[in-house]
Amino acid sequence: MDLSEFRKLVEERVNKNTLYFKYGSSIRQSLDAVKNDGVVVWGASKGGERTLDVLEKQGVTVKYFVDSNPLKWNKKLRGLEVRSPSELKMGDVVVIGSVYEKEIAKELNRMGVSYLPCILSLCEFDIEGSEIYNNWKNLLTVWELLGDEESKGVFLSLLVYLIDGDASKIVVSDYKRYFHPIVSPIRGDVVVDAGAYSGDTIKEITCELGKDVVIYAFEPDEENYSKLEESVGEEDVFLVKAALWSKSMRLGFNGVGDMFSHIDGGKGKYYVNGVSLDTSFENVKKSPTLIKMDIEGAEVEALKGAKEIVKKYKPKLQVSVYHRTSHIWEIPLMLRDWVPGYRMFLGHHTQTWYDSVLYCIMGV
Repeated sequence: MDLSEFRKLVEERVNKNTLYFKYGSSIRQSLDAVKNDGVVVWGASKGGERTLDVLEKQGVTVKYFVDSNPLKWNKKLRGLEVRSPSELKMGDVVVIGSVYEKEIAKELNRMGVSYLPCILSLCEFDIEGSEIYNNWKNLLTVWELLGDEESKGVFLSLLVYLIDGDASKIVVSDYKRYFHPIVSPIRGDVVVDAGAYSGDTIKEITCELGKDVVIYAFEPDEENYSKLEESVGEEDVFLVKAALWSKSMRLGFNGVGDMFSHIDGGKGKYYVNGVSLDTSFENVKKSPTLIKMDIEGAEVEALKGAKEIVKKYKPKLQVSVYHRTSHIWEIPLMLRDWVPGYRMFLGHHTQTWYDSVLYCIMGV
């Protein structure tokens, strides 16, 4: 399928006034079959909550959550108990509500417990088909901005996925996330790791480059930050317990101790410090040469807070563009306006909607 064929597909959906992501018929049939008995959701975090929302829309009763994290056991999420997976019984049906689908499925097979695959994608894209149609010019511009055929193939496959919901059509990049063949950390880089989580990306970088790189790691979640402190060894890593934002301010935060922790307006469980990258580096001798962002939908605001650094120093960028559907065109176009010389690539690193990364570098 090329771009013109894709546009025809979009027009058909819009003309029929349909949603551009449809629940797969097999999943819908499976959910119908378990409505009366109820299900258990594996994943007591943002993904689990989104899964709960879809199940409720389908009229499926959720009995309780299970999660592998013992810190969540015997607590409640959305009024439902969170239990240990060891409490699952042979007759239970589990709906996976986590991006760790393969690992969870393997464990459920070992336990002999029936399950349905991860339906997180069904939670994300209950949006009018006209959104893609109305942004056709923006999508076409992004297509033209992408620097190689591989990126264009990834881009088109993600858009097609939003139309028909078939994850098997997603093109997965053949390089490791954050290690694009051209836009990667190299020795001597000053790296910003926004959304440092437990230090997983830091470990990957230092394993590749040793101590020949400086890293500034931003992580606002209490539990994640503790894990981050424990994981950092003798590398040249500076930890900042704050969320990157467009300006310095207090932010409502939904901290759940995993990768789904996120800024949540005034609804958060507690408040965290929000800081701009421009302000954070005012008194630092070396400006960032690479900025990585995976911050659960806050990427646009965080980039606005790094605008001066981006425009002046033009660092390499690795920015997640999957947390909001519109980010796949909004973020590239914003960066194009700031730095017309950026060469852009799009990578995708899972067989679901998750983990699309925009890679930018000055013309090479």
